[in-house]
Amino acid sequence: MLHARLSTGELLAAIPAILGFRPADSVVFLAFTDQPDGTRRLHVAGRADLADVVHGPPDHLATCLAPMVGDQLLASLVCVVVHKRQGTDLPYRDELALVADSFLKHGVRDVELLFLPSFDTGVTWSCYLDRGHTGTLPDVAASAVTAVVVASGNRIYSSRAEFTEQFTPAPEQDLAAVARLVPPHVHAAELEDLTDDRTALSRRLARLENAITAAEAGDLPHDHATIADLVAAFTSLRIRDSVLVHDSQQRARAAEELCLHLWRHAPRHCGIVLAGTIATMAYLRGDRVAAGLIAETSPNPDTLTELIMAAVANALHPDKVRDILRRQSRMTRAELTAPLGPRSTPPAVPASDQGD
Repeated sequence: MLHARLSTGELLAAIPAILGFRPADSVVFLAFTDQPDGTRRLHVAGRADLADVVHGPPDHLATCLAPMVGDQLLASLVCVVVHKRQGTDLPYRDELALVADSFLKHGVRDVELLFLPSFDTGVTWSCYLDRGHTGTLPDVAASAVTAVVVASGNRIYSSRAEFTEQFTPAPEQDLAAVARLVPPHVHAAELEDLTDDRTALSRRLARLENAITAAEAGDLPHDHATIADLVAAFTSLRIRDSVLVHDSQQRARAAEELCLHLWRHAPRHCGIVLAGTIATMAYLRGDRVAAGLIAETSPNPDTLTELIMAAVANALHPDKVRDILRRQSRMTRAELTAPLGPRSTPPAVPASDQGD
């Protein structure tokens, strides 16, 4: 996560890269912890609707932050109000003073409360608690954090609405067409898994791998039968586990985009496993916001989704679980693709040892 060696302006310019989109009418929170080398590191970041913060209970934001922080001792907290200014004074000064006080009551002693009208280059940012602490916003696109995020294959959306649009289901006619085709594909996949038909499962995994390769080139499936077949592959948790982790960022991102495409077209009952898969992939590349949003779409999350959301809530760094998932993925893949030897026949039981 980000080390706090940035100036205030540089930190503000990094917010779209940290969240994955440019927030508006929001309160963004950046919570830092002390490190052994004397620096501070970004522990968790997020946002809340400005209206909920200023019109709700003063401790609304502190309550939202608490489960993300867990037992971690915070060294400092930066809250940024992103809102178009109307008038000469900073908006909601009195309400936000109560919000800052609520953090002090929750044990956070170093709280900085900033105001930013937009993420346009050169706008003036200000501090609610220190009128002399002000400056201009650098170019967001030139931010070092932005460069790292983009180099990692992640996209920064122009707004939260555009960001959340990727989690919108496909048009009704496409959903209906796929829903009609899915049942026989799911039945076949379930039968293959139940009977441990490794030949059929390995072929199904190969079709999914080929679809990921096509997604690397920007080619996502649009044929309803192909989508139904790929959706059904996730009926097998062994196949799901095989594609959770990849050796390159490009392939991992392509796999996530494919899974998101399949989720948008999948019937609700099939979308649960896909939602957990996407949440895991997003979490592993450090996008906790996307992981949380896709997980929230599942009314009855599966075990993997619950585990990933617990990791997100407790700000567990992805590296802590990446190696575990990679080992599991490789082991499962090897199991599905290894040639099967002849099945051994159980030894016959001597007649004298058989029951009456």
